[in-house]
Amino acid sequence: MDASLLTPTSEPPRPEAEPDHRQAAAQLAEQVAERLRAEEMARRYASRLEHLQRISLALLSADSLATVVQIAVRYIEESVACRAAGISLYDPQRAEVSVVGSSGNQLPTGARLPITVPDALAAMQRGDVYVFADAQALTGDSPGLRQIAEMSGRSVLAAPVRANGTLLGLLWIAADEVRPFAAEEVAIAREVCDLVAVAIHSRRLLEAEQKARARESSLREVGASLTLGLELDEVLRRILDQLERLISFSSAGIFLLDGWQLMFAARREVSVTRQHLDAMRDNTPTNLQRVFDSAQPLLIDDTTVAKEWSHVPGFEYIRAWLGVPLVLKGVCIGALTIDREQPYSFTTEDVELALAFANQAAVAIDNARLFNEVQTHAERLDARVRERTRELEALYGITAAAIENLDLDRVLARALELAVQAVGCSGGGIYLVQPGQPGLRPAASVGVGGPLDDTPAAQLLARLSPDGAPWVAGGSRATYDHGAGPLPDGLFAAGIQAAAVAPLRAHGHSLGVLVLWSDAADAFNGSSLLLTAIADQIGAAVDNIQLRQMTRQAAIIEERERLARDLHDAATQTVFSAGLFAEAARESARAGDLAQVERYSQSVVQRIYQALGEMRLLLFELRTETLAQLGLAGALHERLQSVEKRANIATRLRVEGVGSLPLALEETFYRVALEALNNALRHAHARHVSVTLRSADGQLTLLIRDDGVGFRRRDAAQQGGMGLDSMAKRIHKVNGSIRIISRPGHGTRVEARAPLAPTTREGV
Repeated sequence: MDASLLTPTSEPPRPEAEPDHRQAAAQLAEQVAERLRAEEMARRYASRLEHLQRISLALLSADSLATVVQIAVRYIEESVACRAAGISLYDPQRAEVSVVGSSGNQLPTGARLPITVPDALAAMQRGDVYVFADAQALTGDSPGLRQIAEMSGRSVLAAPVRANGTLLGLLWIAADEVRPFAAEEVAIAREVCDLVAVAIHSRRLLEAEQKARARESSLREVGASLTLGLELDEVLRRILDQLERLISFSSAGIFLLDGWQLMFAARREVSVTRQHLDAMRDNTPTNLQRVFDSAQPLLIDDTTVAKEWSHVPGFEYIRAWLGVPLVLKGVCIGALTIDREQPYSFTTEDVELALAFANQAAVAIDNARLFNEVQTHAERLDARVRERTRELEALYGITAAAIENLDLDRVLARALELAVQAVGCSGGGIYLVQPGQPGLRPAASVGVGGPLDDTPAAQLLARLSPDGAPWVAGGSRATYDHGAGPLPDGLFAAGIQAAAVAPLRAHGHSLGVLVLWSDAADAFNGSSLLLTAIADQIGAAVDNIQLRQMTRQAAIIEERERLARDLHDAATQTVFSAGLFAEAARESARAGDLAQVERYSQSVVQRIYQALGEMRLLLFELRTETLAQLGLAGALHERLQSVEKRANIATRLRVEGVGSLPLALEETFYRVALEALNNALRHAHARHVSVTLRSADGQLTLLIRDDGVGFRRRDAAQQGGMGLDSMAKRIHKVNGSIRIISRPGHGTRVEARAPLAPTTREGV
């Protein structure tokens, strides 16, 4: 082995070198201690990071601001040696903070603490931590610090909670003793403030978004209410309902301009009496008048100190008040008011939201007013339409009664009934002139008072103006169109207070007078035009019925003359011919010519049967009640069964869509049918006859066919016309037309048409 390996490479230390070893050991120990301290700091920092990560996740997942504060305060208590800690939110408008939460509830949640130390506020707005070494020594200058010191401790650290350079609040840490706060404690406070700032900012953004959504939703609902067409009271209720969703309040009210004064329109959650509301109506508060006059919102944070606030009895509970104008198309139509029992409880956001809401509410209110106006107008128009319809129904009823009935008294009774209903009076009467006789004839009466005799009626007729205009008169409040004077005594004796009188005229002639009366003195105000129309219609009905009666009488005379001619030309001639054949048979019997007697006897029998047929036909035509009892279709059926069938003529009757017909139309078509059937029986020697009666497209059609011998028009004219001219004249009178088609050996076709509601020609 190499000896050098056993030889020490260095000499043993000399005694003078021992101090160097001690120094090295001390340095080594210092390095170890430093490393241990560094490791401890790293461990503690890692623990802080871990805690911060956990608190960050907890803060981000917190469901409320109170939960955020609770988590942050708990971490401060675990990380910093302190007596209490808490977080407050900063209100720049009021220069104060409100407590959100504190450890052990040292300070009540919601408590407001004014910031009276400008240096502290300025430091925190810059982002600096501010330390009060002895808070109790500053209690005279800061009530907030006094409260913290009394409840929490001596030394107080205030760290700013900031986001985007804006002071949101502060984190405070209080210690029992007077001591400085270590750098690590300050760092922890800053870290917690950063996390809390993010959480608060995120929470506020979320709340702002939620409020914005709620605002948009509510405003959409207000807009939707514009299309609902609701009554005004319902719209006002909906407005207050939706307002409550947007902005909390103690009470709220809607004031609308009524004439020149603001009036209560709706109110929510208020306990004041009607007397207090009436007092406000009589004297509009200054604050409310200012909102209306300026058309600008007005916020009063504290009604106890604000000069703009008008103190009204019953409204002492109001501490914060917000008024916004209701503006529509640049015009203020009212105001919306909101109030709370706590001062300084409205924010700028509340003002902006209330103003936007008021704009929508103004549109809804205006829409409701328009709806109410339209509804009122529609109701008035509907009432007028009903009134006008009633008037037209009366006029139409009078016309229809005159068309359907020839009984003058029945028509006048119906016309008077309709007139009383249309005017809305108590009763009335109709009095007619008696041709060739003095005085008036009572023709109809209805309602209270009973019929008048001819004396007051004649007096009324005598007082009519020369132009025939109606006049109205009443008792002490009479209005006279032509100086008619008071009512006749006969009317007052019956308890009548007002009367309306109108002449019945036709073609410039007086036919009588219409008198309507009522127990109300103003019953006929504004009825002159209606009275004139009704009187004219009744006058036309009277004239038409009288003319129709005259026409009918003339037609009866004409029909009698025709029957006399037919009796003479047909039955009489046939009987005379049978007599001649009987005389010839007698002469042949005397001469003993039995064969000739037989021939003449057969001729006599034929003539007798022919005469019987002629007499049966004439007797049927004399049964005028058949048409009135059975109607047109029934009367035609009766004729075919009674005459044609007995004459061994095959018949067929077809009726299509025929209902109730005007009397004039039934009479005309019935007479035309009889004429055509008589021709088929007497002249055509037909064996088959078909009758079709059809109603369609506003037309009544009568079609009669036979298989008789037929004829030429010139031959028929030479034989007396066969009644063809008579049929044409009858159809012409009801504004209709007729076609007659016939040829020898091919039968005859008669087709008559007329409107279902014919306008009869002059003379009908």
